[in-house]
Amino acid sequence: MRSALDDLKRRDPSLNQQSHRSDQVDAESKDFRSVLAAFNKMAATTSDSDVPAGPAKRTVSWKVAPTPPQPPSSQLQQQAKQPSPPKVDGRQSNGRVAPPPQAQPPSLLLRNKPVEIVSMATDAPAAAAKTPQQAPPPPQPVELVDEADGEDDRVLPAPSLRTWDPAALLADLYRLEALPEPCPRHVTDADAQCRPRRGYVEKLPNQKKKGTLLKTWKRVYLVLERCQLRWYDDQSCSESRGSMDLGGGEVEDIDGIMIGVDDGRGRFTTIRCASQDDHRQWLAALRAHTVDISETFYARPVTASSINYRGRKDIILIDIGSCSIRSGWMFDEATVPQVFIPSVVAVDRDGASVSAAGFDSFRPEVRERCRLVFPVRPNTSLPVPLFQQPPGALLALLEAAIGPLLQGVGVAGSSPVDVRRCSALVAVPRETSPASRRLLADLLLGRLGFDAVAMASQSLACLLAYGCSSGVVVQLGHQAEVAAHLEHSPVLTGCLKPDIGGHRLSQHLGTGLARHRYRLHSPTEQLLVRLALERSCYVSQDYERDLARCQVAEAEFEATLSLTEFRLPPDYRQELTHSESRFSSVEAIFDPQMLGLDAPALSRAVRQAVLACPVDYRRDVARCVLLCGGVSLLPGLRQRLETELRAQLPCQATVRCLSNRLHATYLGLQRLPHQVLQRLWLRRSDQPLTAESVEQKWTG
Repeated sequence: MRSALDDLKRRDPSLNQQSHRSDQVDAESKDFRSVLAAFNKMAATTSDSDVPAGPAKRTVSWKVAPTPPQPPSSQLQQQAKQPSPPKVDGRQSNGRVAPPPQAQPPSLLLRNKPVEIVSMATDAPAAAAKTPQQAPPPPQPVELVDEADGEDDRVLPAPSLRTWDPAALLADLYRLEALPEPCPRHVTDADAQCRPRRGYVEKLPNQKKKGTLLKTWKRVYLVLERCQLRWYDDQSCSESRGSMDLGGGEVEDIDGIMIGVDDGRGRFTTIRCASQDDHRQWLAALRAHTVDISETFYARPVTASSINYRGRKDIILIDIGSCSIRSGWMFDEATVPQVFIPSVVAVDRDGASVSAAGFDSFRPEVRERCRLVFPVRPNTSLPVPLFQQPPGALLALLEAAIGPLLQGVGVAGSSPVDVRRCSALVAVPRETSPASRRLLADLLLGRLGFDAVAMASQSLACLLAYGCSSGVVVQLGHQAEVAAHLEHSPVLTGCLKPDIGGHRLSQHLGTGLARHRYRLHSPTEQLLVRLALERSCYVSQDYERDLARCQVAEAEFEATLSLTEFRLPPDYRQELTHSESRFSSVEAIFDPQMLGLDAPALSRAVRQAVLACPVDYRRDVARCVLLCGGVSLLPGLRQRLETELRAQLPCQATVRCLSNRLHATYLGLQRLPHQVLQRLWLRRSDQPLTAESVEQKWTG
């Protein structure tokens, strides 16, 4: 019998391999049982003194599943006599016999062997009860420090600003001062005192020096003021038929009878007076106004502490911005705000109540139990600010802004005032919805108790701060907005909001500072990013050239800011140094694609606003591009914008800058005409207010 089996194995090698594999499995099973027995014996003989303190010891018993029995030799002989069927798979569909499987190594055979857990015994009976596990501590930020040899890095805990009080830094960022406005050198006192003139004259159509049969003289009413000439059909008309900006132009006396007026930008008109005396007065007045004295009409504020409180009116001015809020009393002369605080509130973790607003929100004990919220910043999913998110945030912010004013703080000799005797004039973003404006009016009239409330758009207030009636207002703050205005009215198709505001620049600057191992992410750490943006960044006039130079000589572009005066923690860096990010972080203003933004550059947005105006007004609007907002203080921004606009526009563009353009909106509120202000008031007796009633009193 054995000789017959051996003869079959010699004829069919596969039977020999199966027998050999079965012997290997039996041998490895015996080896595994012996190892498992030795392990359990060692665990049982180990003394308690050798086991470190910790959780109770456990002894695990294992059992290897039995090997299925092999068929008897008689069955093997019958299987050997039958031909094996061809093995066909996806790659062998042609009927070829698959090769025999390769023998696996013993370790793989043992790994594929099924193993069953027999028991799990615990030495300590108390471990059977489930004990509550404590949550692991949150991961702490780390910092990599290069070793001296440069081979390895040491991982150290990153310094934290959690217990830091940024009061000194906030006082520096929100410092109030009135900067002097420089007077143009070519403007004399006599020119600055030139007075407006009005009257009836005869006028030819533009670009004509002689009358024709069809284009003859026409009697019009001329208004000459602030270097601008406008004509109306009649004295009672409110809309002008045309205008000319005389700044930098020329006035010509034609034959002692007519006067030719050239604005110096391609426009010419001719007028004829009724008498010689009238001709002489109009000629002198027009020549006085041809000197560009537009800068003399800029708002020139002073600090409220330097003037007499007796000139104070019962009107509180409030400028609500995405990053900051300003408030103060209205005086007979322009003043800077008396209150200047960040637009932030501290809300409890559950969002139920507001704990602090303004400067108090950044105190370390408040930040420890609250989260910081900016209620005026637009929602990421909605295009308009929602003042009601979170509840009570805007009310707390308004109380922090007007509270010091009612207590007599900020004005020399002032005493507490009853809010029921006061009115509020508020500047809000132009795109604020009527529902949000109604909510704001309800808070001021109902919850705070003002007698009357009026609201105006921030872009209109900026226009008034420059003393202009038409122009393009470029607001560069936390958000960016470009708005064209004609005769104090916005051109709806010329209002754009490119996504290139200060929040984008801060994000890009934070990325650049991270290359220098400054990791600033929290709202408190973002104050340091804002400090670096305001103190060390600038707009490059040739970005590609400066970038190439910086890669070769980085030390020439390096700037270091000392942080010792802000009393940072001792383990934190006491200075902030960066180089390329000084100009590359703000280049997104003129190249948003470098941040992956689908938004127009600032120069293209201004160009679109100018081209949205009627053709006759484009030259005048292009010569009044007005900057305002904190980002507009960047050095080199005015020159770069003016250079790019002159290359893109067919007419000459002029960019104007107030020295106090950081508070341009607040300064413009003080210049709102009295007759306009009277029709804007919403009285307390008008409650309950509706969105329609608020919209009727709105001036955008």
